[in-house]
Order: sequence, then C-alpha cells, then structure tokens
Amino acid sequence: EAFLKTIASADAPPVANWQKAGAIVIGRTNTPAFSSRWTTDNAVRGRTHNPWSRAHVPGGSSGGAAAAVAAGMGPLAHGNDYAGSIRYPAYCCGVAGIRPSFGRVPAWNPSAPAERPPTAQLMSVQGPLARRVRDLRIGLAAMAARDARDPWWVPAPLEGPPPKTPIRVALVPTPAGQEVDPEVAQAVREAGRALADAGYAIEEIAPPPIMEVGALAFRLVAQDMRMFSMQQVRDLADPEGRRSIEWFVEAAAPMNEKDYAAGIAERAHHQRAWLAFLEATPLVVLPVSGRLPFAHGFDIQSIDGLRQAHNAQSTLIAFNLLGLPGVSVPLGTVAHAQAPRGLPVGVQVVASRFREDLALTAAEAIEARYPMVTPIDPAA
Repeated sequence: EAFLKTIASADAPPVANWQKAGAIVIGRTNTPAFSSRWTTDNAVRGRTHNPWSRAHVPGGSSGGAAAAVAAGMGPLAHGNDYAGSIRYPAYCCGVAGIRPSFGRVPAWNPSAPAERPPTAQLMSVQGPLARRVRDLRIGLAAMAARDARDPWWVPAPLEGPPPKTPIRVALVPTPAGQEVDPEVAQAVREAGRALADAGYAIEEIAPPPIMEVGALAFRLVAQDMRMFSMQQVRDLADPEGRRSIEWFVEAAAPMNEKDYAAGIAERAHHQRAWLAFLEATPLVVLPVSGRLPFAHGFDIQSIDGLRQAHNAQSTLIAFNLLGLPGVSVPLGTVAHAQAPRGLPVGVQVVASRFREDLALTAAEAIEARYPMVTPIDPAA
C-alpha cells in the first residue's frame, strides 16, 4: 500500500517506445509485492487468477500481463524478466513471451530513488507477451528502439546473418540435475518433432551447464536482496510476499564480498561456454520450468518447498545471468485433476546473444504445429 499513490514522473522507455509506434495503453496489470514472486498476489489488488485454472498460479511477476493477454484484454503486454518473470507467466497462461538479450530493449524507472543493484542491472530485461509469436516480433521491434536514458542499450540489428542450414537444435528434455515432470519433458520432445518436420536438425545433446548457472544466479540475486532491499521488504511488503521473499533469500547461502565478486566474475566463464556452444548449435529447446504450473501457495508453505521451486525454475534464471534471449511458446494443454480445462504446457527456445530472430522463427514453427486456443473466457 505504500506505493499505491506513486505516479511515474515520466514514461519508461518500453512504454514510450510503444506509444511512439502507435500503441494505445489501456491499463496497468497486477504484480506481486516488489515484483519478486513467481505468482501474482498482493494486499492491494488481490490475487490474479490463471484464466485456465483458479487452482494454479498465473506466474509472476508479470502474471497480470499474461492473464490479460490470454483472456483477450489486449494483443500485447509489457513484462519484466529478472528471474523468469516474462517467460514463466507466459508458460502458465498459455501465451507466448520473450526475454530479449541483455541490452536489446532500453530500460529505466523514472520513479526509482536510486540505481538498481548489480544483478538487476545485468540480469533484468524488458520484453513483450502476446498470444501469437508474430505479435512478439512486432512488440519487440517497437520496444527495442533507442532510448538515451539506458547506458546498457546496444544498437544491434533485429535480424542477423542467415545461419548454415539445416539449423542445428539441441533438444534438452531433462536438463542434468533438474527434476522434470513427464508432461514437460514430453512437450520438449514434441517441439523437437515439429522443428524436425520444419527442416531443423534435431539432436538430444547436453549443452553447457544450466543448473550450475542457475544456482549461481540465485545466490547473487539473494545477496543483492540482503544488501539492498530486505529492510524495505520487511517494512512494506504484504505478509505472504514478505514470507516468500525472506525464504527466497534464506534458501540461498550467504556470500561474503570475495564470494560475490568471484560470482560476478564467473558469469563471464559461463557466457563464454554458452556462446561457443551456440556457434555450432544455434538453438536450444528445453523446459521453461521443470514443473507444470504450480498450485497457489507453493512458495509460502515451507522453505524446502521453495528450494524445490528453485530447482524447477533454474532453466529460467540461468539465462538471465547468461544474458541470452529465450522465447516461451505454448504447446496446448495437458490433463490435470485440478484443472478441468487442462493446464497449459510449453517450451523455451534459447538462441545466442541478439539472435532473437532465430528463436522467434523456431517458436513460430512449433506454434504452427500446436496452435493455442486463446483468447479464452477465464475459468469460473
């Protein structure tokens, strides 16, 4: 409630860029406190429901954006992705979303009293959500226009040179060290078949480490929270949001100054390994999350439960630390006892830095085989 009357002093770059391109902004969507949960609930606006199932989360932090797009409130929504906050809501609500490369879309919060902590500057990006991949292209192109207020923005072309064909794709249904629901692994394999039929060269091979990168990302983000935001969280967050954030931080081992500096330095080692891998194999298809969309309350029941969620979400946050683009694309729904209409399932398509074009084209090939029936009337 402390931020209820906060009014931005100026439009943020993604909003300004969309308006310059002719977009009409019709409203703001819901987020959790401090945008720091994989669900969307707060003491002011309440819970955002997943349009497919009221028993399951719509994802977070851009859960309101994903639910609004899935329900047909608008063709595009803006999201922010620090640890999966575009791709996970898209996955949960059965829509498409893209986490662009670090530096692709300019960002700045005119209302922020201070600069963001290091991990937020290096890992957080802005991107669009949409019901169709073609609309992601349109939204991303408009959103990525230059804005001098972001020193990290890069004037990279939206289309790169044609890769050698057939384009090689690493299929990773069960990343080493991740617990993966059978339906999720099956979706990855189905996506591989769709790409093979579209002319891609598919191979189930292990990419560079993912879970190790995810674990490092969790520790770095948690340490930034300890140093920069926990007092404000304790003072201002709603009780459930406070508990979730406190457990998120507690679940990651503390870092001293040397550990933190070494962790930031280690980022370059992992980036180098991934960029080299993507030179020969330009695309990777893997889970968005290792689990089907979580039931409500998954992150506030126990700290051990939250640690299990960290395992599931490592295929999200790892690519934030790596700075690579990832597209979340749905593949329809799977049967679930608590969701009479079924639960959405999807995959993540990852490409090299500033090769969103390759990831989007592959996502379109998957979408063509498994079209999603949205917009939908929200489940009662």
